[in-house]
Amino acid sequence: MFHTFLIGDEAFTLSENLMKVYPGQHPRDSKERIFNYRICRARRVVENVLGYSSSVFRVLRKPMLLYTSYLAVKKSKVLII
Repeated sequence: MFHTFLIGDEAFTLSENLMKVYPGQHPRDSKERIFNYRICRARRVVENVLGYSSSVFRVLRKPMLLYTSYLAVKKSKVLII
């Protein structure tokens, strides 16, 4: 079973399901520095996926203009005219 976690930065308060970076500078190859690197990498991946999705599906940024009062029923199919 996988656990669900949220990734946040310093602006969020720490909770049970939120993972955020350790504050301050840490020595090289320490567990805190490796953890910070992995959290930052995960945040970058999520931000890139969301940016890519919003650029590909630009039609979802605008409201869809559908006129439901002009419905025509033809052979048990509903056609939007």
